[in-house]
Amino acid sequence: MVNSPRPELLALLRAAKDQPDDDTVRLVIADWLDENGDDDDRIRAEFIRLQCRLARLPYDAPERNVLEERDFQLQQEELPWEIPLPRDCGLKEWKRGLARLEAQPAGSLLEAGKEVTASEGYAWVDGLLVVRLEARDVVRFARSPLLDGLNVLTLFSHPVGEEGARALAQSQHLNCLRELELSHNNLTASEVRALTESLTLSRLEALRIVGNNIAADGAEALAAAAPLVRLSVLGLSNNQLGDRGVAAIARSPYLTGLTKLELDQNHFGDAGAASLAASPSFARLTGLSLKHNAIGAAGARALAGTSPVTNLSEIDLWSNWLSDEGVAALVSTPALGRLKSLQLGLNRISESGARALAASPHLSRLSTLCLGSNPLGADGVRAIVSSPNLSQLTDLSFQQADLGDDVGFALADSCALSNLTTLDLSYTEIGDAGLAALATSPRLANLTVLNLECNLIEEAGAIALAHSPHLGRLKRLSFYRCPLTDKARRVLESRFGECWN
Repeated sequence: MVNSPRPELLALLRAAKDQPDDDTVRLVIADWLDENGDDDDRIRAEFIRLQCRLARLPYDAPERNVLEERDFQLQQEELPWEIPLPRDCGLKEWKRGLARLEAQPAGSLLEAGKEVTASEGYAWVDGLLVVRLEARDVVRFARSPLLDGLNVLTLFSHPVGEEGARALAQSQHLNCLRELELSHNNLTASEVRALTESLTLSRLEALRIVGNNIAADGAEALAAAAPLVRLSVLGLSNNQLGDRGVAAIARSPYLTGLTKLELDQNHFGDAGAASLAASPSFARLTGLSLKHNAIGAAGARALAGTSPVTNLSEIDLWSNWLSDEGVAALVSTPALGRLKSLQLGLNRISESGARALAASPHLSRLSTLCLGSNPLGADGVRAIVSSPNLSQLTDLSFQQADLGDDVGFALADSCALSNLTTLDLSYTEIGDAGLAALATSPRLANLTVLNLECNLIEEAGAIALAHSPHLGRLKRLSFYRCPLTDKARRVLESRFGECWN
């Protein structure tokens, strides 16, 4: 391992941070390490190529398992990395060959800043999660070379203050920053304004301000921030925006490039949904998350067929007030034709709403569907699992739907779900009879994940599942908190080994 920083490598690493979405420079770094480095460098070169390949690889690619095993082996046993980090700072994760660090609490990292940043090891860092930084240190942190070259910065669970917000916005070390998250920092509207008015952050592509209760005034400050014009991702969950705050975001002339918008837990209802629906700014949205709000049937009708949903591939409406009427309105629009993921848990959907979902011809591309915590009833479940319109589903959840054995019988009789890879039946009160029926279904052949947590399964159902000839691809099976007998546990262990718990 080379101890002194190598100028050529430092220049390449900086170029990689200047172009964070482009693998080309990272692969050039791998070539340089192969040609100019030692054995440790060549291991790192392999690691960079491997992570870049994994990042591009489809989730279900057959070679993914082997590559992930090698990735794990390199990280655990072989990958060299020398960096003089203080005790309460460490590696969080690797992303395409570059490192993300976590400092918790962050004071000691700030104290060791000069020593840390002087090492070649820190040049590999492109992301930093900072937890519990003292308020008096935020300005000092904003001026620290620890921020130099970072693409991703998260500040969690400490106050920022207006002076700190302004210092961050004006920091000369954040010119490469693409993603910023401020989570649970007690931000005020004036601090949001101070943070977003500076052109220093004009390269931001993703901004998340979470759990800060910035309210409508803070949303209006964000909506008026011209430097945010490059944003493609905006997350404002748990901020008490209300209908007024959501309307401000919807009216902003600077947020027209958004592809993902997260407005979970913000105390808004149909009026806020109508503001989103009426906005001409969100035609590029592909992901919309509106969990834990109070959107009802009127809000669903407003959203249906408008520009915010036309290009959506993912929509999350978990824990709203849609009801059967709202679901029927939402799925009646051809605008949902590109939808791949739909989360509708905890929305008071009964058999009628389930039948409307099943009958919609506009959900033919849907691969993920969550209907947990809804009173669907046995006939509602049968409508869903037998619908030819939902035959492309790979991920299906009935979590906490209190369906009993009926869910197992319905799935066993289904001829429409042969593509399922993930099935969540946790907390559904399925018992031995329902699971035994499910175990006979050849539609399980592609399952890789089966969640049966907190159900009434004791022995016969578990043994039937263990003897099923249709589970050859299963990688994860959970019976957590099921009253399994010792015999059932032995049979499951014999069949599934370490992939079950």
